[in-house]
Amino acid sequence: MTTIRGPVVSDTLAIDLGDVRTVSIAAQGIGVWNAAFDVTPASLITGIVTEKGVIMKKDGQREFDLSRL
Repeated sequence: MTTIRGPVVSDTLAIDLGDVRTVSIAAQGIGVWNAAFDVTPASLITGIVTEKGVIMKKDGQREFDLSRL
């Protein structure tokens, strides 16, 4: 992503929904690539990080035990 679009926020933190602008957040002319999603083979995933902790795949298992979430 090289730009972001949103409403203007004033010095007093008031949001003006009628004044929406697009601003650059990267250097001009920079080349970027944004994949829409990541397709990682399941066999390469050994853990899932969540706000409640890390869930590790048990040895020999193909699936994660998410019951503690």
